Amino acid sequence: MKTERRGDDVKADVIREFLPKWKALNIEDIPPEEIARVIKLKARTAPSQARNLLGHARRLFQWAVDQLDEETGLKRYSIKVSPVVCMKAPRLLQSPSAQMPGALVRSSSSTTM
Repeated sequence: MKTERRGDDVKADVIREFLPKWKALNIEDIPPEEIARVIKLKARTAPSQARNLLGHARRLFQWAVDQLDEETGLKRYSIKVSPVVCMKAPRLLQSPSAQMPGALVRSSSSTTM
């Protein structure tokens, strides 16, 4: 990130927002629900910052997926697919009251035409 224009800002965001919550976990052990929880929590007070955090999380986990051990050529981390790959900003950032209730989702998806 040193060569990136906003690299220092990204590093500060990751250290401030993610590290305190995940410091006891290996990167392989961070569940998608925990990532979403951190982003949703930030979205309550700072939606733009939450969107940025989602992007930072995408990059962080994709970096972990891509890491290879230089000596063996094997994956350094046991992550095969980023847990953030299916997360979409609109879903994470909308307020809970704006989300469709589960019963409506089930009933609308089960109806046939």
